[in-house]
Amino acid sequence: MSAILDFKISIQMKTMSGKHLLKYPCLLMTPADYFTEWRSQKYPQFHFWQTVLDFEFMILQFMESLRVSDIDLYIASQANLTPSFFALDHTNYARWLPVHVRDMVGLRNRCPGVFREFQRGAFTGPFLPIPSTKLMNKLMHSLRVMVELLQNTQEHFGRWMIAGPEIAHLVKSY
Repeated sequence: MSAILDFKISIQMKTMSGKHLLKYPCLLMTPADYFTEWRSQKYPQFHFWQTVLDFEFMILQFMESLRVSDIDLYIASQANLTPSFFALDHTNYARWLPVHVRDMVGLRNRCPGVFREFQRGAFTGPFLPIPSTKLMNKLMHSLRVMVELLQNTQEHFGRWMIAGPEIAHLVKSY
């Protein structure tokens, strides 16, 4: 597992500029990270929604890795998603995803030719772009939904006031 952790840290280092980050790992936490940690400790409901948001970002990172055919991002996103499968009780994924990540990390040394081809993008097929009319329809639908939400704020606020404490109770009990 330490090879996967080292790989994840090296991916983080690639995305950040500056060699000083390698010497001072505490600089990897941003003020937003400190704020999130502070609010999560104080409010269980904030922690719940932050966890949901983090999970969604991990899914989007995985999808991006497939869309741009980036093998390093693919491996890092798979490694980030692995604990979620244990938490969500997806037994087969939880059992076999760590094996897949280990194999993909070891591919660089065992089969360098295959890994080079994967780096060129040969591990995914071509993606067709979404036609602009479909994209525009999706955008217009989401805008309509947002307008409806803003127009019915009193009703939605009432729902939130009823559901909010129950969600906070569920988060605190687990």
